[in-house]
Amino acid sequence: MRAASKRRSMIEVVNLSKSYGRVLAVDQASFTVPDGAVTGFVGPNGAGKSTVLRAIAQLVMPNSGNVRIDGRETRGLDTSGLLGVYLSSEELPGRATARGVLRYVCDTRGMPHRDADELLEVVGLDQTATKRIRTFSVGMKQRLGLAVALLPRTRALMLDEPLNGLDPDGIHWIRHHLRQVAEHGTAVLLSSHVMSELSQMADRIVMLDRGRVVAEGTLAEFVAEREAERVLVEVSSVESARHALSAHGLAFTESGRALIVSGTTTPEVGRIVFEAGLDVLHLQTVSRSLEETYFGRLAKSGTQA
Repeated sequence: MRAASKRRSMIEVVNLSKSYGRVLAVDQASFTVPDGAVTGFVGPNGAGKSTVLRAIAQLVMPNSGNVRIDGRETRGLDTSGLLGVYLSSEELPGRATARGVLRYVCDTRGMPHRDADELLEVVGLDQTATKRIRTFSVGMKQRLGLAVALLPRTRALMLDEPLNGLDPDGIHWIRHHLRQVAEHGTAVLLSSHVMSELSQMADRIVMLDRGRVVAEGTLAEFVAEREAERVLVEVSSVESARHALSAHGLAFTESGRALIVSGTTTPEVGRIVFEAGLDVLHLQTVSRSLEETYFGRLAKSGTQA
């Protein structure tokens, strides 16, 4: 993976707004998706994520704002050679075969059929390439959808909920391949509700709520807000540590011989217990998970997931 300072914004969403009648689905949304990284796109149901993705894919026309891919405004532009898209496995033709779909994509882009056959092997569908898609499991359809998006070998890739309905093996496979394409320089925009998996794949997070971008940055920045920090301290006397921390007005919970302290920093907890004459056996910052931070932000805004 390339250093962040060398990354280029492959997808740029600039002041995007979209209304459906009197309902404002997207409100002045702006964010970037750099190359060589996986950008997780998160938000509650109804936040406007699908509308943004469909606007990027030119499936809906925004009321205002624009989208740029590789520095080129997409309005009226054929982006098939710039952006690989996977929005839903339901759009795959059930009567077709996996090989037939990928070879059709090759034909529309002037690519040799061997590219389709090679990719079928990569995504693990070479043994079922001649079976009709309607007989495929959810995981097989997800793999084929990803293959359709990957086949043009574009420098930007956009995927909407590719983890839905997958078993652990399927999730592991997609995680591995998305990390691999990102490490080769592709910009990946990945919408998902599976926070535990997203935290293992994403380099960056963009969060949408009520049509607005409410957070954007690296995964570390997203979960590093002050109130998210907790400190685990294990000392020689839990009772003495409890009194010392309470005297400083700090909230904590107990976990065996350790205390988990919130509302302060690791050095401050260390100072307090040291000055109380306690032996510190273990002291570390316990970072909040992506899932905890996500739901914490929603709770602050009064939004339900």
